[in-house]
Amino acid sequence: MDQVADRILRGRMTTDEITSNFVAIQDWVSQIGQGAIARRENDHLGRSDTLVILLRKLWERELRALAEGRPPKGSLRNYLRQG
Repeated sequence: MDQVADRILRGRMTTDEITSNFVAIQDWVSQIGQGAIARRENDHLGRSDTLVILLRKLWERELRALAEGRPPKGSLRNYLRQG
């Protein structure tokens, strides 16, 4: 699978040529094809980036909850615990 996905990422093959395991290869290409996560320390966000800032804060909060063993807000696990 990795060889097929690598050929797709390098432009040596198209998704039309995939004969099996299409979903797994598509998932791999979509994840690996994005490349490394960019460092964000030097971002200069302004007023028009309010939603970007909000989303980053939300992700930070929810990932911290997971790291501390708490379920993220709105998760099924959290819902069942309350029920």
